[in-house]
Amino acid sequence: MSFEAAAWAMKQRPKNATEKLTLIAIADCIHSEMDYCWPSVDYLAETTLGSKRNVQYVIKSLEQQGFISIEKIAGRASRYRLTRDNIGQHGTTRDN
Repeated sequence: MSFEAAAWAMKQRPKNATEKLTLIAIADCIHSEMDYCWPSVDYLAETTLGSKRNVQYVIKSLEQQGFISIEKIAGRASRYRLTRDNIGQHGTTRDN
């Protein structure tokens, strides 16, 4: 868990509360030494109390807004990285 990543996520302003909660859940999984994580959609759905389909939609939206980048790995959960350098469309700030 990376407290720095979670604190950064708390300050961001995606489109809605579901997106923010998902961003915080992803940030909470970030490995502090590697700066990425690979939570499953099932885990994110359970953590955010959402459906798997909604989590998939939210992840795409967070990527489009510039909050996260996604690396697809065949046969494994996708790898997520916070894009703290980017300023998204919806009031994100750079807080490193």
